Amino acid sequence: MAVLPRLPFSVVPFAIPMFVLVQALVDKGWVVLFARWWSAWVLNTGTVGAIAGMGFLSVILSNIAETNIGAATLLCRVLQTWRQMHSDARSAEQLVDPIPNHTWWAAVYALAFGVNYGASSLTFGASLAGLSMHEDLAKRSIVIRRFEFF
Repeated sequence: MAVLPRLPFSVVPFAIPMFVLVQALVDKGWVVLFARWWSAWVLNTGTVGAIAGMGFLSVILSNIAETNIGAATLLCRVLQTWRQMHSDARSAEQLVDPIPNHTWWAAVYALAFGVNYGASSLTFGASLAGLSMHEDLAKRSIVIRRFEFF
């Protein structure tokens, strides 16, 4: 029980709305649109494009969304929808190629790498853990500048 008081409960109000926002984007059809765009991108660029595109998107979105939690949640839903679109089309015998397994996993790993790199790349705010750490260090009069954070 000594751990419970030290947990960063102050980040909870920032994290929960990210899940609500992503679900709202799902309900309004935006995630399907993003998945279609992603499908077109991967169709034109292949596995290498999937790696580069997802890596770039996840790093940038981590900083634009001001947290890697929101970026990871949104991009995971986009990838899930992309895969579902292709599996549904296959079962309906439409003319949609299945996603190669190596392309799927390349995109997933690029997403994981990108949101974690994005969390410490441009701003402290891209990671709630980074903000919490920065606050804890400031309480102890330890100053970390932007370029020391990397």
